[in-house]
Amino acid sequence: MYNFSLPSTGFTGTNTFANLVAGTSEFQQQGLATVGTFGTTIRNFGGIGPVDQNLSNPQVQQWSLTLEREVTPQLVASASYVGTKGNFLQRSRPLNTLAPGQFTPPTTLQQEQAMQAAGDFTRINAGLNAPLTAPGIRIDPRFNAVTMLESSANSIYHSAQFQLSRRFAAGYSFQAAYTISKSIDDGSDALGVLVNESALQQNPFDNRNNRAVSQFDIPQRLVISHLYEPQFTAGISNAVLRTVLHGWQFNGYFQIQSGQPATIFSGTRGGVADAGLFGVGTATVNGVSTGLVRANATGAVNVNFVPNPGLGAANPNLVTGSNLVQPLVGNFGTLGRNSLRLNRLAEFNWTFGKTFKITERVGTQFQAQIYNVFNNTTFSRTGQVLSAPATFGYYNDTDTNTRNMTMVLRVIW
Repeated sequence: MYNFSLPSTGFTGTNTFANLVAGTSEFQQQGLATVGTFGTTIRNFGGIGPVDQNLSNPQVQQWSLTLEREVTPQLVASASYVGTKGNFLQRSRPLNTLAPGQFTPPTTLQQEQAMQAAGDFTRINAGLNAPLTAPGIRIDPRFNAVTMLESSANSIYHSAQFQLSRRFAAGYSFQAAYTISKSIDDGSDALGVLVNESALQQNPFDNRNNRAVSQFDIPQRLVISHLYEPQFTAGISNAVLRTVLHGWQFNGYFQIQSGQPATIFSGTRGGVADAGLFGVGTATVNGVSTGLVRANATGAVNVNFVPNPGLGAANPNLVTGSNLVQPLVGNFGTLGRNSLRLNRLAEFNWTFGKTFKITERVGTQFQAQIYNVFNNTTFSRTGQVLSAPATFGYYNDTDTNTRNMTMVLRVIW
């Protein structure tokens, strides 16, 4: 004989099972009363990222003209112009910036120092990032940052493209392509996935101030590929020697292109990372946190990016002598976006090999693949923030591998 007991349900008072089924329990009534309302202590809802309700589909217009001529029976040359215009491209734009009248930026270094000593910058920065229980000092005090995804960006691209091709004849073929181009936009990346700049702009209400060469702009690029298979070995009378010596191929691939552009940021000043004190926020560029204010140029910019020798904080301060200075707190920088060029990319790859027939259906292929033949190094992850002298002006990584060779043996059937 077994005795069973029902577990405690916790249904007490008006929260009986019957009232829950009927929808009249105290618990349900309290829930219904709070739907759409917030506690009396909630004064700020933090940051949000809305999408424009009138977001347009991006549009791209492209036009081109190509002239092609056969120079010899095996050689063909072509010249092309290609233009592309992008409209309604996506942009992330801060809307809820500092409310008018909250802060007057300093105009002299003495004013800045006095305001910093009085704690003005810290106070403004705290108000821009208000806690849950306090209203902010932004245009809409109920929120902190409001970053709208909208379709207000535009781009334009022009290029001249030249190509020379030799059809495979007498055991040799090659193709050479050279492009000279320029891509301009006022926002290359709405989501912040590209390197060397931020998805946001220092002044969200002046798109023209952000117009510059695209972050992916490559002014010049040359690519040459070739295939060589010696034919003089085809006439060897000895069948064994002919099998061993004939059919070897040598492939080569060479590319060289201009370096990508980079933006120089002012960084932390006056004790605040968002030194613009405008409410546009901060970004992380190549591992360094920075505000979106760009640097000021006091003369011809003199920055030569070099590999990081591994000295860390002992690196000499390359900011000195660069003719770049930080704007005063609350002011925008005068240096343009994507104003400097990084190192170029150069790459040589070779492949040498031959296919040996064992039977009519089975064969083996041997290849020696050599990558980065001349051991060229393309550096990356630059220090682009003036307030971080330990890394400014230095490359901290590479985009290319060192020279390496791979030996491959395949069985083909």
